[in-house]
Amino acid sequence: MPFPATPRGLFETGEEVRRFILHKARLYGQVSHSAYTAFRFGLVPPPSMYTLVVAALANYVIGSLWYGVFFSKSWVRLSGLKEMKVSAASVISGLIGALLTAYVLQHAIFFANEYLKTSGIGGGLMTGFFGWIGFIAPVTIGVVTYEKKPFALWILNNAYWLISLLVMGVILSLWV
Repeated sequence: MPFPATPRGLFETGEEVRRFILHKARLYGQVSHSAYTAFRFGLVPPPSMYTLVVAALANYVIGSLWYGVFFSKSWVRLSGLKEMKVSAASVISGLIGALLTAYVLQHAIFFANEYLKTSGIGGGLMTGFFGWIGFIAPVTIGVVTYEKKPFALWILNNAYWLISLLVMGVILSLWV
């Protein structure tokens, strides 16, 4: 599949597309456009499965410690359950969810680095924080509001998500 047409003709390689994007970004200051174009034409670095697995396992370990060791009694009491039951299906779905979270967060870090000119651990922390405050915190407030759960449950769950996304952001930012 040929790359898109430009005033000079068709691009022959992905490297030519990358150079053209960087040239336009420098010329017009269209950094966000360059990130979008890089993503559109498949020039975003492919996610490292090793990195995604490490970040997902970190998420899962933090969750296991958070809900299984440190706050298990509080979580059971606040959520209104009689006991916490862990099944193989819940472990597998938790790991798949952690992998999907790591995949999306890795792409968010890539775009944040390109658009906001961040890099390293600071970029990962910033992306993890804004992912939490923009997506997790507002959505989970509905549990407290509509399901009539204690606000302390929201704090307990959101503290876990904030710590987890910050740790995942740091892990992923070291490899982006």
